[in-house]
Amino acid sequence: MTGSSVRRAPSLSWSLIFLLRHSVSDEDVRVRRDGDEWMMRRGDFRARWDPRTGRGTVRQDANPYSLDTVLRILHSLILAERGGFLLHAASAN
Repeated sequence: MTGSSVRRAPSLSWSLIFLLRHSVSDEDVRVRRDGDEWMMRRGDFRARWDPRTGRGTVRQDANPYSLDTVLRILHSLILAERGGFLLHAASAN
């Protein structure tokens, strides 16, 4: 395609640190920017991500919901930077 710009997918590298607790938090998630890094926090996890390097760290309890939440936030941040958004759809009978 002539004249179009193609954006490459960001390169990501994460360190996961699992804590020995087995909790699920109903606390609201908090996301903020600290300089160049994004900080994410809830009762069951703490994460930081540097979009310049693509590197991040997640410290979380041993449950599948913590990492799922971090990945959804990360996806939303990357899409928002590129003019997109994450749309979640669910249905029930």
